[in-house]
Amino acid sequence: MAGSNRFEQNPSLGTTWTGTIKGHGLERPVAIYRDVYGIPHIQAETFSDAFFAQGFVHAQDRFWQMDFDRMRAQGRAAEMVGKEALVEDGLMRRFRISASAERDFKGLKPQTQLMVERYADGVNTYLKNETCLPLEYRLMGRDPRSWRPEHCLEVFKVRHVLMGTWEQKWLRASLSLALGLERASILFPRYPFGHPLILPPAARHCHEKTARPLNKLSSILSDMTWLCDESAGSNSWAVSGARTASGKPILAGDPHRALDVPNVYYQNHLACADFDVIGLSFPGVPAFPHFGHNPSTAWCITHAMADYQDLFIERFRVKDGSLQFRSYQGWKTARVTKEVLYGPEGEAEHIDVVETDHGPIVFGDPWQGYGLAFSYTGIKGENKTFDCLVPMMLATNAQELRQSVRDWVDPCNNFVFADIEGAIGYQFRGLLPLRSSANAYFPVPGDDPQYRWRGTVPFEELPASSNPDEEFIITANNRIVGPEYPHYISLEYAPGFRAERIQKALVDAENAEINDMLAIHSDCVTEAANPLMEKLGHLKAQTETEKEIIKRLVRWDRTMDAGRSEPTMYSYLRDAVVEAAVGWAIDDRLPSAERSRFLLRARSTVLRHL
Repeated sequence: MAGSNRFEQNPSLGTTWTGTIKGHGLERPVAIYRDVYGIPHIQAETFSDAFFAQGFVHAQDRFWQMDFDRMRAQGRAAEMVGKEALVEDGLMRRFRISASAERDFKGLKPQTQLMVERYADGVNTYLKNETCLPLEYRLMGRDPRSWRPEHCLEVFKVRHVLMGTWEQKWLRASLSLALGLERASILFPRYPFGHPLILPPAARHCHEKTARPLNKLSSILSDMTWLCDESAGSNSWAVSGARTASGKPILAGDPHRALDVPNVYYQNHLACADFDVIGLSFPGVPAFPHFGHNPSTAWCITHAMADYQDLFIERFRVKDGSLQFRSYQGWKTARVTKEVLYGPEGEAEHIDVVETDHGPIVFGDPWQGYGLAFSYTGIKGENKTFDCLVPMMLATNAQELRQSVRDWVDPCNNFVFADIEGAIGYQFRGLLPLRSSANAYFPVPGDDPQYRWRGTVPFEELPASSNPDEEFIITANNRIVGPEYPHYISLEYAPGFRAERIQKALVDAENAEINDMLAIHSDCVTEAANPLMEKLGHLKAQTETEKEIIKRLVRWDRTMDAGRSEPTMYSYLRDAVVEAAVGWAIDDRLPSAERSRFLLRARSTVLRHL
């Protein structure tokens, strides 16, 4: 044993307990302090030991969460939580997350591999030394499996694979087949005219809706009649030192993720001779992928809403006992893997995972002639995302931080950053496929070369900004750039209501301080209510109750205060309007069995714009 983990009293951090745990493989002693909030502060001497300790504390606090994410990624969640998870397990097996994680790990730089390996060593040291495992294991009578480096990549992938656009393309196609293109298009609003862009700051989307290529889309839909048989936002901003009291920039990150218990993020502090970083990490993943700061730089992200996932319509046939798909180069043999899904009692379900050149089949039945192949940058080709993690931590200025994400693949993010020299910046982070804009709307024919991926957008051509004249940068999942940008990024963004609200607070900011940023974080005025409330003011009430409700809502200041009744009235009204609009579009064109499913999905899409 080269060293031991030491848990010691540190009055300045308010540690309430002490202890010593011996662990094999440490190069030097590592101190881990817990502050009054239970947040771990790791002080190591070496790079290797720092990530060993991060793996240890992640497992100490969140191993059940890590294990569950690992099982989800491997398509084994049903073994833990019940047969209800078998459908998702089948989807995850088809995504080939585990296979892509193993391939990606082998292609990482030696330093990155060392980081991930030492993290895994720390996790396993906890499992070997800890006599009191998470309660879930005792309740289920299970023993945890050891942690491998590849599992870190699996956890990261499973947390992001469902944040893309592929489901929207499937939904858009399904609704268009059932309702017709014109009526279905009502349920998929475009980015609103006049709403703010991210770049340049304070710019507006000043172009009307572009006409959809209906003839081309109609021909695609005609090839998809078989499909009918197939049963959140964040904010971030950076303010230049010219607008702050300290003369230094301020960076604010406001992540919105699903309300998991426990949270997807994990606060921690990791320091050694090479770096000193505080931020949010993912349990099961080393370093600080999305939010963090070192003594010189700080970074945060929002979802860029980019389109980096496509669905391809594949035609299949069975010939000479093998399954073949029709590519633009002719008929080719599909890759078929036999997979077995297991339930909690060991019951088995056998599935075929079919892959074409575009990716795995996620919808349809290839043996019956058709399927949808899933193309996704996160699992297709070389993924060097983890190679960016250490350079981010080591960056000494904004330019180095920007360059650190050059090899980032997935997910695509709005990466906002600042440094102590006064620089602020924005970088679109992630791989954008180069392909036809027609791929944006629906699944597209896999045997037509005009829809194939033709590489990716070069890093130098991705949207970026350094020290803009406006002296601030705001991202809120809104549209990134105007139509003059030469590459297709996405068809759908979150409306600019949140960005508008932040901009109002920053555009006239002078001598801004941290408390001013906290006020923006805690702001609860919904600009999104304005369009509906304006229309409400023109309605004629039929009863005294309606008259009173309209009067109160029109006078309402749009503050979503839990102690007031107007927010509840508005939320109920908004839901009712959306239900009526979606219901009108769908009317009786869908069978009753399908209606509720489409209603729910389409409703969620429209709600984003209200």
